[in-house]
Amino acid sequence: LAARLKEALGAAVSDVKVSTRLVSSAVCLVAPGSGPDLMLDRMLSRRDKGFGVKPVLEINPEHALVARLAEAGTTITGDAFADLAHLLLDQARILDGQTPADPARFAATLNRLAVRGVG
Repeated sequence: LAARLKEALGAAVSDVKVSTRLVSSAVCLVAPGSGPDLMLDRMLSRRDKGFGVKPVLEINPEHALVARLAEAGTTITGDAFADLAHLLLDQARILDGQTPADPARFAATLNRLAVRGVG
């Protein structure tokens, strides 16, 4: 699952890894092992001096959503999988105190998934 998420997210993240720290959240963002802290990079970016650090997305295999995605295997493909991947990344950004990279896309994706779930 981590490899598929990384492929779907492309350059938005440096990697996707299974987390050993998450308990109740599906995802979180962490700094790459050799890079600067994400918060420091965001502060420097406000002054156009950021490093452009791409975060690592950590996924919680015990969380219901992540477990369901893993169980589904390759039956969720294309746009549907990309929607879920980007929704997880934006959820991690929100939990990190950020806004989604593209709020309009986030809202549209959330609406598409809600419509699929309702009907």
